[in-house]
Amino acid sequence: MFICCLTLVVSACSSLTTIMPQMQFSRNEGTIDCSNVLYDCQIVNFRTSGTESILGNIARLLVSRDRYYVLDSKEKKVVSFDKNGCFERSTEQLMGRGAGEYSSIMDATWDNSDKKVYLLCDVPHQIMILNEDLSLNKCVALEFLANEICVMDDYIYITRTNKDKIEVLSCRKDDIGKFRSLYSVEDIPGLCGKGKSMNRSGNLCYVCLPFDNRVLFLNDGGIEKMIELNIDGWYENRNSAKNGPREFMETHNGESWIVQNICASDSIILFNTNLPNIYVGNMNLMKGVVRQILPISFPIVESEILPAQEGKKYLYAYCIPAESIVRYKEICKERGIKIKNESAKELIESYDANKNPLVVIAEIK
Repeated sequence: MFICCLTLVVSACSSLTTIMPQMQFSRNEGTIDCSNVLYDCQIVNFRTSGTESILGNIARLLVSRDRYYVLDSKEKKVVSFDKNGCFERSTEQLMGRGAGEYSSIMDATWDNSDKKVYLLCDVPHQIMILNEDLSLNKCVALEFLANEICVMDDYIYITRTNKDKIEVLSCRKDDIGKFRSLYSVEDIPGLCGKGKSMNRSGNLCYVCLPFDNRVLFLNDGGIEKMIELNIDGWYENRNSAKNGPREFMETHNGESWIVQNICASDSIILFNTNLPNIYVGNMNLMKGVVRQILPISFPIVESEILPAQEGKKYLYAYCIPAESIVRYKEICKERGIKIKNESAKELIESYDANKNPLVVIAEIK
C-alpha cells in the first residue's frame, strides 16, 4: 500500500510508470547562478539582397554545419543563409497549389542525421522533405492538420489538435503517416502562446503542451522521461479558462498558463511562459529562477527566446528587431553611452530600420 502511494501512473502513456520529479522555480537571486549558463555567444546578421531575403517574423532557427535556415511565419517560407549571413535561397519557388507545392507552413525542423529540412504544411496537410539546398525531395500527405514538428534520429514527432484535446504523436521516418499518440491534454480553444511548444537541441527533443506544466523528453519514438515545473502563480483551473479566452486573459494576466520556447542541455533548461520573463532551471538540482534577461556579451538583450535547433549543440537564441537596434543607437548617442564591444559597436552603428533582425546565438552549458 505504501509503495502504491509513491507511484504516479501517467494515464496518457501507460507504459511509463514512475515518480515524476518536480522542478521548483523561485525569484530568489541566490537560488541559481545564471552568469555562466551560456557561452560562445555569436551575432548573426542575415543580410538582405532582394525581396526574397527579407524576413518578416522569425519563428524558428535551424542550424546545420554550413547554413542557417530561418522559418518566416509571416511570409510563409524558409530562407537559407550561409554561415556569413549571406542569402542563398528560399522556398518561395515551392509556393502554390499544385503537386509538390504549399500555400502555408505551420513549422519546420532540421533532420541532422539525413541532412534534410522538414516542412509541416497547412494547405495542403502534408510534410515536405527538402534537401540542404531547399530543393524538394518528396511530399507525404497527412490526413489531419498538425501544429509543430521535430525530427530526431529515426523518428518524427508532431503535435496536433484533435477534437477536444492537444496531443503528441510519433512515427518512424521510414513509415510516415503511421502515427501513434504518446500524450494528450484537454484543449482550451482560443488560448495559445505565440511561441513554440516543441523543440529539439543536441540529442534532446522536448515538448510542453498549452495549460500543462509537464515537460516531456522524447526519444526512440516514445516518452523517455517527464519533469513537472512548479511555477509560482501557475494557473491550473482549466474549467474557468473555457469561459472565454479574452475574459480569461484579462482576469489572469499576471499568471503563467503556458510553457513555450524551451531550449535545454543535459543540465540546464530555459523557457518562456506567457509572461515576459526567462525561466532558468538546473536539471541536476531540480531548482530554477525567474529572470527578465540573461547575462550575455551583446549589449541589447531580449527576454523572448527564439527556438533554435542544431544537431549536436544545445542552443539558446533570441531576435533583435531592426527598429530596436536603431533605437538603441539613438539612445547611445543621446546619452553619450559608449559601446565597449568593438564588433557589436561596428554592427550597431551601421544598422538601419530596413535590415533584417539580428539573431544572437549562444550555447547552453
